[in-house]
Amino acid sequence: MFEAGRAGARFWILRHGRSTFNGEQRFQGCSDGSELTAEGRVEARRAGAALAGIRFEAVYTSPLRRARETAIEVAAARRYETTVIVEPMAAEVELFGWEGRRYAEVCESEPEEYGNWRHAPAQFSLMDGEGRRRYPVVEAFERARRFWAGARALSGDVLVATHNGMGRALILSALGLGAESFHAIEQHNTGLSLIEFPAGGGARLKTMNSTAHLDAALPKIKGEKTGLRLVLSAGAEWAGAEGAARLTAGPEGWERLLERLREPGLRPLKTMVAEGAAGELGALLARLPGVPAELARACRVEEGGLSVLHFAGPNSRGVLQTLNFSARRHGARMEPAA
Repeated sequence: MFEAGRAGARFWILRHGRSTFNGEQRFQGCSDGSELTAEGRVEARRAGAALAGIRFEAVYTSPLRRARETAIEVAAARRYETTVIVEPMAAEVELFGWEGRRYAEVCESEPEEYGNWRHAPAQFSLMDGEGRRRYPVVEAFERARRFWAGARALSGDVLVATHNGMGRALILSALGLGAESFHAIEQHNTGLSLIEFPAGGGARLKTMNSTAHLDAALPKIKGEKTGLRLVLSAGAEWAGAEGAARLTAGPEGWERLLERLREPGLRPLKTMVAEGAAGELGALLARLPGVPAELARACRVEEGGLSVLHFAGPNSRGVLQTLNFSARRHGARMEPAA
């Protein structure tokens, strides 16, 4: 169960609930034509109920409607009066001419740009409405760094309602990472992430993309359901582990895992559970291919939690889907410290 901070600042990064464009498989960017669905409003209220025990010093939201609606639903579900502040720097990655178009259409009509969006985000560029070449992901990370520079004076618990892309930019830039790491983590609808800034220390990622308030067993796999899903279990109870291949902490088990990740061919999705103490699993996380060193150092694998990575194919980079997701948090509120 999450607790409110006592010293330093703690930033809760919340992606908006399911939107109309999510359901239609359209790029959203800074378009304001997308709004929360009925399901998205329920998700937002459940996130608010989970956060009801946290007294936020400030609540910020992107100016885009789907994030503002999420922030309003979260505020309504809490037992403390909350003022929601619109923060332009929390807006989504701007996608110019792609906004409102279906993913499949863009993939077919602009394969080179789409390929860069998926695989080379730091090189990804589009022309804006004035004929200028823009670098949307790079610019989002620059905006995120400006946000953190202005947030240094804040303390206590702070909530930021934002988006998939901008949520990733905020989290990764806080850890010292740049646009090239854009796809190293995932953010799902109303996924909650918690970054701690302890007094006198660097940023720590305590929780990332937790959807336990939605009673999800684990975050869904995005895209093709191929490759290997690796679950790091630090003494967590998880019903989905039944039937999954298991590894026990230790050099022999870790070498077996790393060898498995090098196997050729795309397989139907397999799940493997690596079990061990939190410290052992944290050391394993740092050895996994494609996990940025800065991200691994900032992650604090906790006892009783589940952390999940997805390797889509052989020799692919691992994507951190969630950190310290715990089945024991289902239906529970995140209570403040005593």
